[in-house]
Amino acid sequence: MKMNIQTLANGWSTAFNSGRINDLVAYYAADAHVFPPGRPILTGEAALRIYFNGVRAQGFQDYRVRIDDLLTESGLTVATGRWEITGPGQDGFARRYEGNWLIGLPGHAPGKIALQMWN
Repeated sequence: MKMNIQTLANGWSTAFNSGRINDLVAYYAADAHVFPPGRPILTGEAALRIYFNGVRAQGFQDYRVRIDDLLTESGLTVATGRWEITGPGQDGFARRYEGNWLIGLPGHAPGKIALQMWN
């Protein structure tokens, strides 16, 4: 199962990195809740499109995710790991950012992200 979720994360990253935001949004359940750091909770396709288009427009690219651990309980699989991305630094030069990553995948909607947060 970990390999399947890593494959999902790789596909998500590929969609983001190639600017295919509609493909990226397709990874989310219709009622998904996304918790970007320091921002309001995102729900719905329109909010996700606006957010991810904005991130790309700021120059962020080369997003990668590594799945480290899984927990399945009561029909929900939670995957945790690390993310990294390249983007503009305060000095104007590209730099790497990284942090923790978490997604929740409901058993009733395989392959769809219902919950996502990162720091």
